[in-house]
This record gives sequence, structure tokens and C-alpha cells, in this order.
Amino acid sequence: MDQKITALNADGLEALAQGLALAARLVDGDVPLSMAQVQALYDSLLENPSFEPGIIAAGLAFGAEIIRCSQFEWIRVNDDYGGETCVGMLPSDLPVHVFCAPISMVEKRILRQERWNLAELRDRVIEQLMSSLREHGGS
Repeated sequence: MDQKITALNADGLEALAQGLALAARLVDGDVPLSMAQVQALYDSLLENPSFEPGIIAAGLAFGAEIIRCSQFEWIRVNDDYGGETCVGMLPSDLPVHVFCAPISMVEKRILRQERWNLAELRDRVIEQLMSSLREHGGS
């Protein structure tokens, strides 16, 4: 399966801003959300797992936390099945693409009704991404 990784275009940046704004409204906060606010949003969605816009917003807020604590950035990953806003690195001379899909990560955990400490998950994800970079000669 071929993956195309690009920077977010204007539409992607607008959708990101709208998603983060929704996340802030759902917790009566402001962008950027604190980790505690992201956790509160996630926990509230465990009670309402069918609220898809909230799940997407929570995933984006989680991704923003990954970015805040790392060297990664927002990217768009497209493949044979569609596209998703992800966190990672734009393509380089590395033999692998290094990214994670925070919307899918949050969605799957909410739909499975899994209680997670998102700060710990964020730290684990960053470590896994960094490990992959080191393994393949990145910094």
C-alpha cells in the first residue's frame, strides 16, 4: 500500500483549527487545551462514544499534546483507503515514514470503552516515534 505524506494544506489547517476549537468548547476551555482538559474530554466521550465530532476533536487535541511535547508536526497521510490528519515528520531520506494517527488512536480506545491516562499514552507514543527515528538513522 502506497502512502503519500504531505504538509496540511489550507483546508486541512482550517479543519484542524475547527476541531481544536470544538474540543475547547466541549470542555469550556481555550485552545490550546491542557493535558487535564484533553483527559476530561476523553473521559466524557467514554459516556457518549457515538459523538463522532467530539471523538475527532479529542483526537486532534491529543495530537496537539504530542506535538507540544515533541519535535513532530501535523501532516496528512493518504493511502488506498483514504486520508487522515496525523502527527509525524514530513518525508525525508529515511527509509520509513514516522507518524501516528491520534484521531484513530483515540477513536479505537473510546469505542472499546478503554480508560487511559492520556499523558502516559502521549509519552509512550513519543518514545515509540523517537525510537523508530533512531532505529532508522533519524535524530
